[in-house]
Amino acid sequence: MMVRIGQALSFVAGIAMLAMFFLVLSPGAAKLVGSVRTMALVIAAFALGVGAISLFTLHGKKIASGHQDAPYSLVLLCGMVFTVLAGLVFGNTSSDTYKFIFSRILTTCDSGFFSMLCFYIVSAAYRAFRARNIDAAVFLISGTLVMLGNVPVGAAIWSKFPSIGTWIMTVPNTAAMRGILLGAALGFMATSLRIIIGLERSHFGVSEGGGRS
Repeated sequence: MMVRIGQALSFVAGIAMLAMFFLVLSPGAAKLVGSVRTMALVIAAFALGVGAISLFTLHGKKIASGHQDAPYSLVLLCGMVFTVLAGLVFGNTSSDTYKFIFSRILTTCDSGFFSMLCFYIVSAAYRAFRARNIDAAVFLISGTLVMLGNVPVGAAIWSKFPSIGTWIMTVPNTAAMRGILLGAALGFMATSLRIIIGLERSHFGVSEGGGRS
């Protein structure tokens, strides 16, 4: 019964969102669509709360059991609590406390994290750039030209390297990315349509055969 109710609500919400984008709605219908959007925001807020509770439960168990990662879990929970309290006390992102959290802590941690990632990226690029076949050879040549076009030594070797690197990024790379995004959009549309008409029920805990997953 609950699955049927959930399917009905999914159908109403999906049709309401589609109607908002493709139809000229009457004032009453527009109000209904606005109510659906408000409900979606409320559900998202509750989902955020559930995620926070899950985070506390998971890392709280690590801290209580003396897990080897307990210090990191403690830092994570303290940071989340501190950020939430700063938002509740100061109430906006223009306060000095919020600016300190984002510019002095979060941005600094992001910079350090991505600085470490560059070594893993170089290692992965070295393994991927081995020209074992034609596809790998094209990948190797393209990557080398792009790198030479984005470093000063490339322009010093040959002045055309920056232009070649820019062309690779703006023409073949952009075309490939658009193809990937179009494919992802079509898959998202197909999944959304299956949810709206009730064919996709895995998010209700129901498997393909109709039983509980």
